[in-house]
Amino acid sequence: MDVNERYANQFLLRFKKNKIVILTNYEYKDQVGWNILVKRGLIEHVGDTQFTITLKGMQVLDCGSWTKYLELEQTKEEKRHKKEEFDYKISKFHAKSKYLPYFISFASLFVACLAYFKPTNNTKNKLLSKDEIIHIADSISTSNQIKANDSLPYINSEPHK
Repeated sequence: MDVNERYANQFLLRFKKNKIVILTNYEYKDQVGWNILVKRGLIEHVGDTQFTITLKGMQVLDCGSWTKYLELEQTKEEKRHKKEEFDYKISKFHAKSKYLPYFISFASLFVACLAYFKPTNNTKNKLLSKDEIIHIADSISTSNQIKANDSLPYINSEPHK
């Protein structure tokens, strides 16, 4: 950062507390600072020794310095350019494929109709016969026998002495 830029930043920092700065005694560095800031549009010359900060000046003050503000504006511009490029590509794709949603809807309707009318050979949906159900019930009932060491039969009996 050169000397004149430093003077401009120092003069801009005076607006951190007040919106209007009145100079009674000023030095060469103050004059250089306000000249740079007025040329950039960050402050306005209101009277002989009165200056007020602009909206752009407050943004620069929030960023910290003029160089940081310029870097922020550059990144915003790059993002804006990328967004416009992306929007252009999307619009181009929409223009080329305006019948694509209709085609996808028709294809999905066709597949749904095929699935509804075509019978499946799935064994999960097969109904069991009465003999198979009885055989399964018998195998379940034999596997759930009460163990000999089960403590449930002694619940209602009298305690051992």
